[in-house]
Amino acid sequence: MRVTSRNKLVKKILGIKFGYENVSVKGGTGTAYGWCDIIITANDPCPHKQEESPCSSFCLSGICDGNLKLLRGGWGNSARQLKNERIVDQAREALKDIEFDSYYADDGYNTQSSRRSIEVKFRR
Repeated sequence: MRVTSRNKLVKKILGIKFGYENVSVKGGTGTAYGWCDIIITANDPCPHKQEESPCSSFCLSGICDGNLKLLRGGWGNSARQLKNERIVDQAREALKDIEFDSYYADDGYNTQSSRRSIEVKFRR
């Protein structure tokens, strides 16, 4: 399957799941050809709607104001982190039958990884 066809299929699959207006699928060019960058936009579950600062700097009690769970440093266990993980897991599951190019990481173990990145952006 060609990269452009694959990206259109990815957009269609994720558009059905998350809404077409909430999904952006871009293919890499040049030396990044074959990569698939996916951005999914979702409503921000954090009541503070802060920029990129760690949640722990807003929830001073050490408990996330968004889900009332104990924070584990940075944004660990926060409403944002848990929603981010859930959306990425749902996207991976929806795309499990789509073939993406792979590469071998230069980590000393030649770990095989997919040329696909999934990012979640929260609307404030």
